[in-house]
Amino acid sequence: MIELDDEALQMWRSWTGFCVFRLPVQPTKNGIVLGPLIVNNDPAQYRRTTNRQDIKTVNELIRMVLENTVEA
Repeated sequence: MIELDDEALQMWRSWTGFCVFRLPVQPTKNGIVLGPLIVNNDPAQYRRTTNRQDIKTVNELIRMVLENTVEA
């Protein structure tokens, strides 16, 4: 599940309910800036690989949501 509220873009694993990724929202006069990326570091909730892989995963999740939103 992915949710954007006034504070952050947050991504949870649907089957566990754990928040895995969080991008804080910073309002600007031209919109919003997201970041820096915060990754759940609890090995019981999420097994991290590398920073590069986490960034790739977040980018893919955002891309999939945006593509599905445009198609809807």
